[in-house]
Amino acid sequence: NNFRSPTFSPADNSAAFCATLKCRALSYSYLYFVNLRLLLLPHSLAHDWSMTTIPNLLSLSDPRLPLAVSPYLLMLLGAIVAIGSLTRRGTLGFAAGMVLLVLPYLPACHVFITVGFTVAERVLYLPSAGFCVLAAALVPRGSRVQDWPGCITPAASRTFQGAQRAVEKRSVGISWRALGMQLFIGLLVLLLFCWNSVTTMRRNNDWRTNLSLLVSGVEHLPTNAKLQYNLGYVLARHEQPPRKDE
Repeated sequence: NNFRSPTFSPADNSAAFCATLKCRALSYSYLYFVNLRLLLLPHSLAHDWSMTTIPNLLSLSDPRLPLAVSPYLLMLLGAIVAIGSLTRRGTLGFAAGMVLLVLPYLPACHVFITVGFTVAERVLYLPSAGFCVLAAALVPRGSRVQDWPGCITPAASRTFQGAQRAVEKRSVGISWRALGMQLFIGLLVLLLFCWNSVTTMRRNNDWRTNLSLLVSGVEHLPTNAKLQYNLGYVLARHEQPPRKDE
């Protein structure tokens, strides 16, 4: 390519060709929400998001504005929690998850460089690892009873000899609460694992052939004109009888 910068068209990245800065900022913000939604709830997947699959946000009166603002609020909340975990408890888990979530996405955030796509699921591979770290950091520690607020350790109970039996009963109650929380978290993780496994197997079936991939894409993104054109082209060739010279 002789080291020339690539050129893109509005069909590749419509948000980058907005006429005003406000339109670009709002459209990029909504794209952040779409990527966050794909990270948290990966459904309606497609291998192409070009053209007008995601319409641009032209004004502040767009009903999608709250969704476009939500990624910034979540980032602010995550930064506050990360700073608090570093200063108060000295733990790096949440902060490391935030870094691993944000930094790999920066080259594709449409700010530093113009990229030739609006949404690409491949750029979420590394951020998904950061999301897993964040999820693990947010799980409460239930393996030790003394980690739960309000629990009195055996060492502290020796100071109150008269209330020894009451303390033991309270510790037993808290231990049951911790066990219940552990079971709930375990069932939740198992449910997510099973759901994601089924989703992965279904998505693998979509990638078996070019036809099945395009059919899945049109079902999930019916407004994508490029997917519909490619599907029509593949169907025409698939149903066309072979020529004599072939």
